[in-house]
Amino acid sequence: MKLLVLCSFLLALFGASYGYVVQRRIPVDADLLNDILNITMSLTLKDNPQYEATVNEYGEKIIANLDKLLKKGDMDPLALDDVYEGYWWGNIQLNKMQVTGLATMYRPEDNAIITYNHDNKQLQLDLPISFKDLKFSCHFKASLMFVGPSGKITGEVSNLLMKTSLVIDYNVNQAFIRTFEIPDSGHISIHIHSFFLSDWMYNLISDAITSIFHGSILNAISGIIQDLLGDIVDVLNKILQTILG
Repeated sequence: MKLLVLCSFLLALFGASYGYVVQRRIPVDADLLNDILNITMSLTLKDNPQYEATVNEYGEKIIANLDKLLKKGDMDPLALDDVYEGYWWGNIQLNKMQVTGLATMYRPEDNAIITYNHDNKQLQLDLPISFKDLKFSCHFKASLMFVGPSGKITGEVSNLLMKTSLVIDYNVNQAFIRTFEIPDSGHISIHIHSFFLSDWMYNLISDAITSIFHGSILNAISGIIQDLLGDIVDVLNKILQTILG
């Protein structure tokens, strides 16, 4: 107990002295790091073998920090690789794809929950993440029953929900990401801009884009968010090792 309190004090002092920690040349707020062990310290003072608390304000701090990492890393807008997909009716090629609005993350109605287990000495933060203004665009060229329409596609995504669990294990003084999942891929609104498309062409292309979003585009978005969470974990581990060895 005394060791944990002492470590919390040292981490707060370390963060306050340096102002921020740099991971891959991207600043991570010291306040974010300080709060983690401050919360741990308060939880270890409880008599319960396991303690749980709602920490929405703290969860919003982490999300705000992720937004900063995205902007500092020039990852919003995010350019994506070209895609070629074949279907029973022909094929579609997408290029010049980009996603905008990654830096509009926010905490949805789901609570950010932190738990501390005295028995296994693990602190876990369960954090929900969504986006206020997520959009994508690309150019397309399709082959539908020997007809070759082309043009531009734009779209908006609403109610996309990601959830992650970040853990600090004080047995080994290591932080890690326990889970990352997408329980709801949201609703996609697609707009196809082309000179001539019959209804059946429009529907086939729209279905194809929806499928591609749920595949390669969503994988790219989730990969970026996981990389940023990994940056925060790396910083935490460096500080934990520096202070606790």
